Amino acid sequence: MSLPSPPPENRKRKRSVEHQPTAASHKQLKIATSTAINNTNSNNNNLGQLCWACFSKSEAALRILLLKGGLDPNAAHGQDQSTPLHVAATVGFLNGVDQLLQHPEVDVNKVDAHGNTAIHRAILGNNTSCLQLLLENGSRVDIQDKNGRLPIHLAALYRRSDCVSLLLSFADHDDLMDKRTIANRTVVEECLVGGSASILKMLLKHILPSSRCHHHDQKESNNNNNNNHGWIGTAVYWNRIECLKVLIEAGLDVNTPLSTQDPSDTALHRAVQQRKIDMVRCLCAAKAKACLPDGSNPPLLYAASHGFVDMIRLLITPDTSADTIRQAYLLMDTLGLADRFVNIVRARPSSSSTSSLSSPSF
Repeated sequence: MSLPSPPPENRKRKRSVEHQPTAASHKQLKIATSTAINNTNSNNNNLGQLCWACFSKSEAALRILLLKGGLDPNAAHGQDQSTPLHVAATVGFLNGVDQLLQHPEVDVNKVDAHGNTAIHRAILGNNTSCLQLLLENGSRVDIQDKNGRLPIHLAALYRRSDCVSLLLSFADHDDLMDKRTIANRTVVEECLVGGSASILKMLLKHILPSSRCHHHDQKESNNNNNNNHGWIGTAVYWNRIECLKVLIEAGLDVNTPLSTQDPSDTALHRAVQQRKIDMVRCLCAAKAKACLPDGSNPPLLYAASHGFVDMIRLLITPDTSADTIRQAYLLMDTLGLADRFVNIVRARPSSSSTSSLSSPSF
């Protein structure tokens, strides 16, 4: 008579129980492979079988469905018209992306209802591993979505630092950096809107040697009129002071007019108009000029007309003409701030052109 085998030790019993599929995973697998779910319309999420397997991150279900055959790996589902590859890239299902890419009929560059490829979706989900796998399998980086954004635009806008680094290392983006979105923004401008100084450094290092920065900013300002006010102007407009510092360190000229029609339309003037005193301080520290060659000082007059006393201290310079100072005095006088203005004028550094105004007569 044979004796029964002894029970396994507690550790082995516990380990075997922990590694058994749970009821939830059984249910998930059953739903994903159920013949009740067809390839076109399925469940509460409006996903087909392959999409549902990817959404659930079920390697087993996806493997079974792909081996069974008869399902189109490029079939689109739901309101976004997502393919299984879109879904896998969005949720970060790396093994699912890998399995789908091995299918001979999969279209790695198919777009969804918003014009997004799987690469766009991987960036939106900040799934760097999926992005790398897609790039290694020949996914294109030059497809624009319905907003005109390339993958590099999207990564820069949404501050996906690792994705930007990966895109720049895998593909030549030199011809894509000046490509514009529907909103008329380049990659650098999308980065400025997003506000990532680290990504901005990465982009500048990749596309612009320091010796070319000033030339490029001047070219942008001259060629695009009101559609593009230059990178310095964009940083000021979106209040991205850390990005502004990066641009200044890269050698961009803070005094380049933002409009070819108006020489007084400078980044400093706009910062004053938008009441951004930190920007004004930063620009003044970078030698931004408040005065025009004739001694007029439009930023000072704007600050005086609105009573921006702290800005006036920064904007009144030795080059400011006597006529401009008198105009500013009158503007401050209407606000009851004349005495404070006089004290600021008398405390300012003197110059040969304004030394006679040390005790101005208003």
